[in-house]
Amino acid sequence: MSRTTSESSWDAYGMKFHNIHAGITEEVLIRSHNRKGETPYEWILQAIPDGTSVLDVACGSAPILRAGWEGEWHGIDRSAEELARIERRYRQYAVVGSAEVLPFEDATFDVVICSMALMLVQPLLQCLIEMMRTLREGGVIIALLPGDGSALTLRDRVMWARILAALRMRNLTYPNAAQLQHLCLLIEHAGGSVAEDQEQRFALPIAVPDDGALLVRSLYAPRASEHLIAGASHMVSKWEGRVIGIPLRRIVGRKIHSALRMHAQ
Repeated sequence: MSRTTSESSWDAYGMKFHNIHAGITEEVLIRSHNRKGETPYEWILQAIPDGTSVLDVACGSAPILRAGWEGEWHGIDRSAEELARIERRYRQYAVVGSAEVLPFEDATFDVVICSMALMLVQPLLQCLIEMMRTLREGGVIIALLPGDGSALTLRDRVMWARILAALRMRNLTYPNAAQLQHLCLLIEHAGGSVAEDQEQRFALPIAVPDDGALLVRSLYAPRASEHLIAGASHMVSKWEGRVIGIPLRRIVGRKIHSALRMHAQ
């Protein structure tokens, strides 16, 4: 399956972004909490059964380990810079590779998680099929991804509107934005059944100016110039003492059958 020029551009942008800003997504979200005081990664942990083996697809710097997962863990990510952080911090080793073709045998894992990557990995359906392929029958798939903003407060919306205006963006966009609207259906096509699809607001306190700058730097903004990013970072760094909501969506499903495998051409 060939990729469009737009997809290839996003692919190159994503690789460069994570090479330069390794660990930045984790550093923002680990500071954010829902009403129960949980971080997004602790929210993921809630859905992982005890005593199971976990494959962490697009694992980044392995924030799930930082959140407290102590069971069997295997990670894969395209960024060697992200994976180097795992080796230094946890003395765990992950594989450099793509979600499109996972280098693991069929029915190997009890749980597959994919945190903040389904909006980017392509082709999305093939990546989902690959994740399901590595799951045992009845295994659990857990995805964390940006929400649609329905959980945000009015104040959150105003703050995000100011950030986007400073970046000269109408909204935060991703290559799989349209497909995410039908993600549950795609999971079913890949051989799964969705048990849960919910959105929560995670509050990020801007305790010091650097927190605001970190938030802006963590955003995918492929068309924003460095000048615009610096300006937006400076603006948000002045919001010291305020809190901004981050909308996140968690999907939990199970593998119910094996889908036909797709191959890139």
